[in-house]
Amino acid sequence: MLRLLVATIALASLPAAPAIAADTVPVAVDAAPEGPSHVVSILTSPVHFVFPIVELQGELRVTPRFAIAALVGAGSVKVEDSSDRVSLWEAGVQFIFDVVGDFDHGMQLGVETLYVGLSGDDGGDFSGLSGQGLSVSPFVGYKIIADFGLTFEAQLGPAFVVARDDDSGDTGSTITANLNLNLGWSF
Repeated sequence: MLRLLVATIALASLPAAPAIAADTVPVAVDAAPEGPSHVVSILTSPVHFVFPIVELQGELRVTPRFAIAALVGAGSVKVEDSSDRVSLWEAGVQFIFDVVGDFDHGMQLGVETLYVGLSGDDGGDFSGLSGQGLSVSPFVGYKIIADFGLTFEAQLGPAFVVARDDDSGDTGSTITANLNLNLGWSF
């Protein structure tokens, strides 16, 4: 009799089991979206503040793995073995491809083209000095954006530089290192 009672209860509960299971299917409420969540990064280079030069960079995500950045800067640099300073400005563009990861977090390969103009400050040994230069730099980098927007970016590569002295017409070229350590915010 006890076996019959247990079997009857078990059979009676079977039709309800699928209904209960269907009602208790877990639903992902806080699932993270796939791909990058930020579209724009505004960055500055704290290292440049030492000279002092202010450099700002705006980076726009074109696709999840490709971005274009524009950068501008201005300031002055102390000339070696002198108390004189030379004023300078810069404007450039970067094309950035994320080979690993995406706009929010990943390893970058890219190229930076930077135009620089400079002039000697009035009253010094370099008064009237005027020059300009162009730098092209392929780079490898890494960028990470925190969920709340704080952004860090590091890039390193060789820079191929051509410069011209506007006064004498002399030109020169060199290869040097290009290091960008940027900090900023992404939206």
